Amino acid sequence: MNIAAKAKFNIERDLPRALARNEFTLRYQPQLDIRNGRVVGVEALLRWVHPERAAVGPAQFIPAAEASGLIEAIGEWVLSAACVQARAWQASGLPEMTVAVNLSARQCLNPCLHDTVVRVLNDTGVDPQRLELEITESVAMSGTHPSFTEQPHCDTAAWREAQRPAHGGAVVGKSARSP
Repeated sequence: MNIAAKAKFNIERDLPRALARNEFTLRYQPQLDIRNGRVVGVEALLRWVHPERAAVGPAQFIPAAEASGLIEAIGEWVLSAACVQARAWQASGLPEMTVAVNLSARQCLNPCLHDTVVRVLNDTGVDPQRLELEITESVAMSGTHPSFTEQPHCDTAAWREAQRPAHGGAVVGKSARSP
């Protein structure tokens, strides 16, 4: 087995255990208002701290997570962890800011996505105005995901779609009011 194939095999083997072993962590990239330099939000970035290989980059494990279907459980963990952190920042007295969470194509196709988001927001107490759900521009442009405006949840929350090419993503939805 060549080195690349062995590395891929090891990631696919270890990935299911990573979530159970709490090996994932989030890093937060600040989003600045360029007019005044003020931090107005953060983007949650998923990292895997493997116990034997140290850091495993998202480019190495996200495709395997997508292919295996684990991306949905990992994505829910990311959403929950980011909202818990946002609530902690708010409780510590920091100014309100948005937290952006990336969604995979597979998550966008999940008919339970809205219910998951609502449950996490309710569980954490995060204001829906402070959560941005993002997809990659390639997913947005592919036409393979259902439009959020066509989903049945639109009667409980207003969702907007806006491309954000400045950082390579597109905001899929930002809840306009509490569900």
